Amino acid sequence: STKEKTYNVVRDVAKRHGLKVIKFDDTDPETPDNSIRLYAGGLDQTPQISPSDPNRSLPFSILAGTVKALYGESVIVAPVMTPGNTDAKWYSNVSKNVYRYSAGGSIADSANMHTVNEKMSVERHADGVRWFSTFIRNMDEADLD
Repeated sequence: STKEKTYNVVRDVAKRHGLKVIKFDDTDPETPDNSIRLYAGGLDQTPQISPSDPNRSLPFSILAGTVKALYGESVIVAPVMTPGNTDAKWYSNVSKNVYRYSAGGSIADSANMHTVNEKMSVERHADGVRWFSTFIRNMDEADLD
């Protein structure tokens, strides 16, 4: 079946990365019937604080540099507390540099986030594409070893 083939592919990838798979028919109240859920084994529910000292953390320095390059040198890039962390917490076993960042936008655009009619302006979408493409190119050029 398609579900079984999908599960087999996901299971193999999960095994390589040390993840646990909850498949379609397993009893997990948080997993809808037609989905697969991956869990990072032994992951604490509280995400670790990512390094944000630009003098000691090259990834943060690149993130901050990308922001300043696109929005101006006068922009202050500083760490903040984020309430959700619903996605980021699952990556802490992959990297110590997990940053919760939303590219571009304004407070006005934020009013439509996570609502029944979730949307963003075309300008904000284009700004996000511009930011992420620049950030990926910057990270690609970095010597992270």
